[in-house]
Amino acid sequence: MGDPTPYYESIVIPAATAFAISDDSNIFGRGQYSNSSLAVTNVTETLDSILIKENALLTIYDQKDFKGNIVLKESGPKLIYSKYSSGYIDAIDNNALIDTGMLDGSGNLIRNNIKVVDNLNAYLNGSFKIEYIG
Repeated sequence: MGDPTPYYESIVIPAATAFAISDDSNIFGRGQYSNSSLAVTNVTETLDSILIKENALLTIYDQKDFKGNIVLKESGPKLIYSKYSSGYIDAIDNNALIDTGMLDGSGNLIRNNIKVVDNLNAYLNGSFKIEYIG
């Protein structure tokens, strides 16, 4: 299980509702999560987005216990979302992204820090690690 890393340090936020930190969000500190389906508890239907904060590195494996292939390895700041959620890209609440490194000096979303993938739900079947790289 991951350690209780402070919010301002190194976190990843899978959000059940696209691009917003809400009651459906799971907030993780650096650590090793050997079973994604047990760790990500608040996603009941679909995983629409993952927000990787600045100075965090997320590595996702396709099998439990860090076995199999690495299916995603990204450092923050990065917003990753399912192509099925693409209609939400203009509805991003920039206020929810304060202190993540995703906004420029004017408070606008840095669009080149966005990645679209086919299906984030597939990432819930394996395991993941979060490292602080600052």
